[in-house]
Amino acid sequence: MSLNNRFVSVVLPVHDAGPVPSRLAELHALLDAQCANYEIVLVDDGCSPPLEKVLAIELRTLRCLRILTLSCAFGGEAAIRAGLQSAIGDVVVVMELALDPVGVIPEMLGLTEKGHGVVIGVPESRFDEYPLRRLFSRVFHGLNRVFTGTEMYPGSSWFRALSRSALNALVVSQFDSLPFRHATVSIGFNPVVLKYRRAPVSGRAPRPSFFKDVRQGLDVLFTESSAPLTVMTLTGCLGALVSVLLLLPLWFLLFVFLTVFGQYVHRKLARFQSRPAYIVMNEASSAVEVRDAGRRNIVSESI
Repeated sequence: MSLNNRFVSVVLPVHDAGPVPSRLAELHALLDAQCANYEIVLVDDGCSPPLEKVLAIELRTLRCLRILTLSCAFGGEAAIRAGLQSAIGDVVVVMELALDPVGVIPEMLGLTEKGHGVVIGVPESRFDEYPLRRLFSRVFHGLNRVFTGTEMYPGSSWFRALSRSALNALVVSQFDSLPFRHATVSIGFNPVVLKYRRAPVSGRAPRPSFFKDVRQGLDVLFTESSAPLTVMTLTGCLGALVSVLLLLPLWFLLFVFLTVFGQYVHRKLARFQSRPAYIVMNEASSAVEVRDAGRRNIVSESI
């Protein structure tokens, strides 16, 4: 069987080291069999015990394995960003090792070879489809289309593949500050949706909380678009004007406060976004080598 000659990086944000060893062996076997050159980048986002200790044997026995240890738990979005900015491959795949099937990776790589710069994984069955979440999902995606003009593909996961040119555009642009799922659909690059069936290590995928969903949805809307704060400011100005005309001093003060508060939040948000999203405390790696001894660089071409 011919090997894919492109260098493939697989980025894995890890919050719980428990299920990693069993799935990691499966991932390594697949990449070793189908890719001439590859790396596996695990990002330790606050694992206890540290991922480097859990995978001490794997670091000695598996080739092309890297572990980035963040200084504290920054969250999944920051862990993905750390992995993407460290990845060196022609194609970069992001996946949740405890949930996503490694057998889908070759299909993702095939789609990037056909000219799709971004491959978006969408699970066939939604483990979190309870009525309240469905309602919130429809409201969120509707507001997202109005405020940002982009389509996030309902039900899509972190499981994605990006060509090197798409990843470069993501890393160097302002889209890098957006949540990962939103950023990858905002850059363009001929995206394509890939349906797949999730394969949780535990046999059953975890069910996210409604309040966590709401928080993530608001984060997307307020991070990419200033429209909500603009609406708040305009509402405050209009309310203050009406209060003056109707001789309602208390309402006037209330709407003035609303206007000032809207602008304050907007400025604080802009300042917060300029802060570093993560800090890498340590990096450990196994033997990293390429099968092609004549290859002088990692990225042979930008596609």
